[in-house]
Amino acid sequence: MASRNSANFICTTERPAVLAVWAARPEIATPEVARDFSASLAFGLAHLAEICAEASRELQLPEKELLLYLRTNIDYSLDAENLKGLDEYFSRAARLGLIPAVSAVAIAPAAGISAH
Repeated sequence: MASRNSANFICTTERPAVLAVWAARPEIATPEVARDFSASLAFGLAHLAEICAEASRELQLPEKELLLYLRTNIDYSLDAENLKGLDEYFSRAARLGLIPAVSAVAIAPAAGISAH
């Protein structure tokens, strides 16, 4: 279902579909918290093979395919183009009355690690 919805969003908006983010209220998203999230991302990417090996055993899925999927299909950055997609999603949801109007997405200080 998510793949079909994502493909539809991408085709109709010509923007990337952002399916997950780490989010926090501004008073919580301190530079230290942002650094912790960035460090967590870096650790996860550095240990992707081990994570996939364990997940493969637990989920009974092929390890090589898990690793390939996570290395080639997931964009771990929240760059300008992804932010445009996220803003478009929120704008459309607000116009449909699904969510209240939202202000622009803000990036926490020191969170500027970009990994793909």
